[in-house]
Amino acid sequence: MAPVLSIALQPHVEMEAKSSVNPSVICLLKAESFDPAVYYFAMAVVVDDDNEVVDGSLHGMCTVQGQQLQLPTGPVVVFNFSDMSICYNGTCKLRLDAYEVSNADAKGATLVSQAFSKPVNVHPTPEKDNNGVIHLLSLPEWIPTEEERALIAMLHNHGVEVAL
Repeated sequence: MAPVLSIALQPHVEMEAKSSVNPSVICLLKAESFDPAVYYFAMAVVVDDDNEVVDGSLHGMCTVQGQQLQLPTGPVVVFNFSDMSICYNGTCKLRLDAYEVSNADAKGATLVSQAFSKPVNVHPTPEKDNNGVIHLLSLPEWIPTEEERALIAMLHNHGVEVAL
């Protein structure tokens, strides 16, 4: 079975441009087993409604190294995107690409799986009005589901800190 990437913790559906993507985007790469002579990393990009990459619209740690864990459900590689901000106004998605690199031959990486987030509505950063006052956006708060809480707790127990 080829590795399959999924987004276990999605970005909040509403956010302000240039603010941190919260919660951390957590991706899980699942397979029957992982070769110990290979390491994995993942890269995030912003895509528009046509799934075209929007260059320069994602800042922060857009590439992260995977952490292999043995869970009761089997082996996984966890990718924790804990420090990103989207500099884009409008609706977009994150595309996450997982790559493998052989420790014996690190000349190139091979794309092994890809996943897309749910749509994210990114609102313009508030600016000062004529009186110099900034009117903050009132966006809905992210409230984790029971499944998300269980995932965050399980990751925390394995030493993976999730930014909320």
